[in-house]
Amino acid sequence: MTSSIILKKSSVAERVPVVGDLAYGELALNYADGALYYKRSDNTIQNLLANSSPLTLTRYMEIIAVSKSTVLVNGTDIIGAIEIPVTGTITNIRAKTASGTATITFNKNASSIGSVNATTSGVSSSVSSSVTANDLLTLDVSSASGSGLVVIITIIGN
Repeated sequence: MTSSIILKKSSVAERVPVVGDLAYGELALNYADGALYYKRSDNTIQNLLANSSPLTLTRYMEIIAVSKSTVLVNGTDIIGAIEIPVTGTITNIRAKTASGTATITFNKNASSIGSVNATTSGVSSSVSSSVTANDLLTLDVSSASGSGLVVIITIIGN
């Protein structure tokens, strides 16, 4: 059986709940202006996002999974092209093989932004490359001597 959580809400811009509208810790959403309010223990209403910096979202995207039994071949472009669905900055590339090793070069719009030497224990490489929803990404394999591959990228963005 599923449960629904229903917030108190308003569609009137700049409408703020009053103390009697909320229980302690209860949330209210003004979906006209995106404000989220709660009642504090000191009996005041606070905007959850007021006086704070914009939210930074971290997204992890598994962008390729090659079967354990698939042999990795040198010079293979293992993805024709994928499109990143967010705007942000790629900060990390992780890769792991099922067996053996492989060097994975990560390309954005046909230019290398980093590489990682994948092993069975998994490895990570820090990068810093901004991406938008229109960027095409590819992965190229070299120095391959194994099979199976998983690559995960970390994107910090909005």
